[in-house]
Amino acid sequence: MANKSVGRPVRIPFGIKLGLMIATLAVGIATASVSFFYSATYRLVIRQMTGRLADVGRTGAYLFDDESRAAIVRLKTAIEIESQVTPAAIQQIASGATLDSLPVDVAQRYHRSADFQRLVQILRKIDYASRQQVYPPRKIYPQIFIGKSVDPKRIGTYLLVTTPESPDRRVLKFLASSTPDPQVNYWQGLPIGQLYVSPDPVFRLAFDGQVQVTQDFFTDSFYTSVTAAIPIKDQTGQTIAVLGLDYMAKTEADEIQKLQSACAAFVGISFAISTLLALLLARQLAHPLVQLQAIAQRIRDHDYNFAVHVQSNDELGFLADTLNTMMTDISHYTVTLEAQNRQLEEYSRTLEQKVADRTQELLTANQQLYQLANSDTLTQLANRRRFNEFLAQAWLQAKREKFPISLLLCDVDYFKKYNDAYGHQAGDACLQQIAAVIGQAVERSSDLAARYGGEEFMVVLQNTDLQGAVTVGKRIQSRIYELQIEHRGSLVRPYVTLSMGIVSLCPTGDITTDQFINQADRLLYQAKQEGRDRIKIDWEEETSQKFPA
Repeated sequence: MANKSVGRPVRIPFGIKLGLMIATLAVGIATASVSFFYSATYRLVIRQMTGRLADVGRTGAYLFDDESRAAIVRLKTAIEIESQVTPAAIQQIASGATLDSLPVDVAQRYHRSADFQRLVQILRKIDYASRQQVYPPRKIYPQIFIGKSVDPKRIGTYLLVTTPESPDRRVLKFLASSTPDPQVNYWQGLPIGQLYVSPDPVFRLAFDGQVQVTQDFFTDSFYTSVTAAIPIKDQTGQTIAVLGLDYMAKTEADEIQKLQSACAAFVGISFAISTLLALLLARQLAHPLVQLQAIAQRIRDHDYNFAVHVQSNDELGFLADTLNTMMTDISHYTVTLEAQNRQLEEYSRTLEQKVADRTQELLTANQQLYQLANSDTLTQLANRRRFNEFLAQAWLQAKREKFPISLLLCDVDYFKKYNDAYGHQAGDACLQQIAAVIGQAVERSSDLAARYGGEEFMVVLQNTDLQGAVTVGKRIQSRIYELQIEHRGSLVRPYVTLSMGIVSLCPTGDITTDQFINQADRLLYQAKQEGRDRIKIDWEEETSQKFPA
């Protein structure tokens, strides 16, 4: 005989549930309040520090007179001529990394030049003026090295300029700093011409002519800081360099960390106290309800010969009196109505259940049919079946209306190594992020993004020539770069990249969709053979000669 208790839900007393709800509400309010307080305090501290740092930077910018600005231009021009780093090497610099563009002897020669020393002295003036200790004016300010005993309130200063090999200003170049010389076992120095890719966009944006500040603390192996970037302009208003200021903010960051710990402790204590008080209150409130529950059970058993005894002058007491009156009336009609009610209830339940079951079956079947027929379950993009159907329709329309159609075939580089290194669950998550980028890049309802199989994706662009298709392909590639999905198994970059084959043409009667797909596949294969992380294209005017039967 089956055990009737199996599958029966556990009943939690009302008092406990009421107490937990009150405690949860109280803790939720406390947590929200503390979180708001912490967030507001954190942002206020950041704004105060970066605001004052920007004010120091604006004041310091006025120390750069016409001769100093001319020295910036001369040094920038000279080190560009003597740079010995290839454009390819520059583009491979990772975020947060540096690369020397000048040989050591050349950099040291520039360090001894009058132009470089002029700029260094200006930067050190700003550095010295920011310290807690007051220093007398000097003609020559020596370098104070960075170390564990560094002034916790000091400001590090430096100048950054653009490099012609990076027109998007992703890679910048140090022109001078207040601490260019190395310190044994701690500071490697900041030589002239050193290339740098900042993780924060403040320096790149500052070259547009506006003061920029960071919105958070930045911590590396040397110090915790916030940064301001001040544009240095020439007489025509063009930005020729950016003055960078790093405020050593470890003290403030430590205080914020202490505040966070205090807030967490407050929430924990609030939870314990709120739970205790809520359970005591709920127990008192639930006692009359327990009595009413016992009465309801007697009513359920068709026992109407009783009186409710609840000593209360509130709504519960009024409810008890009403129940006593109601039971007297109900007892006169119970016998005749019970049989009819049972029949009607049974019929109603049976009918409603059948309708609900059938409706749910139809809805489920329709949803499953649509999902299976058109969508890829992992990425939520169109599946291969939907892709084939869409491409056939788009092909006929392009052929009829004589407009170009483009096809992008994308493949994740070294994806098997990614799965081997991070596991298939991480691989699925990676494909989902990439699919989201590809889906967002397809902005028109007339186009389609689909998962073609495994780590391959297809994009169909209607009424789009090769130039437009390449624009979409580069947009996808750029956004994949921005994801910075770690991939230590890749042989091209330390993060996930795509290879892509793009083909575009106006369909004719001599070319089929299969040949169209095969050509995109051949271009993708060429991209892989040539090193991956690239786009291979096929010109429209050459297409008729590149599609084998």
